[in-house]
Amino acid sequence: MDLQKTEPSLKRALLTILNGVRDPSIPSEQSLLPSLRPAFRSQMLIGCQGLLEGRLSTHWAVLQQQYLHRIGSRRSSRLWASRLTQQLILIGFYMWEHRNSVRHSDDNVNYRECSRQVNERIHSQFDMGTDDLQVQTRPMLNRTRQSVLQKTLVDREEWVKMLTSECRRHRRALAPQHKLLYDFLHPDAPNHDP
Repeated sequence: MDLQKTEPSLKRALLTILNGVRDPSIPSEQSLLPSLRPAFRSQMLIGCQGLLEGRLSTHWAVLQQQYLHRIGSRRSSRLWASRLTQQLILIGFYMWEHRNSVRHSDDNVNYRECSRQVNERIHSQFDMGTDDLQVQTRPMLNRTRQSVLQKTLVDREEWVKMLTSECRRHRRALAPQHKLLYDFLHPDAPNHDP
């Protein structure tokens, strides 16, 4: 905004709105000059996020043009608005890119913890072997442990979900047989589910 000779109080107003992207309680017109308040209200109708998406209220260009006339500049407020919009879109893009890199980075603490838990579940599935699995599910453990651990977090989570749901299904299918065997071996026991 400095390169485009943005009017200082207008710059403060726009920065106040941009801070509202992070904290919606921040933008308040009380700290602004009365001449900026209609533009501020107009922009707030569009929204703080809208500003980052390049949706700039036309009131800003009018105020900027008045400032340019006052300082005797021959610059155009339309060009100013166009360049400001480009800068705002880039800021929004960089914020989005940063947020994604933090959220999906291997350095993310939550990601590492989730990955550690999934890896533990994979190790325990391999350690349990194929006994609780139906014949058609056993090939999932024919892979090497290392090949499963090298998959992406999403793929490892899916692998664990499929395997544990198959184990659960197999145990449920065997439950009536276990009950029958228990009742046969303990005929005097009260009706009891093993």
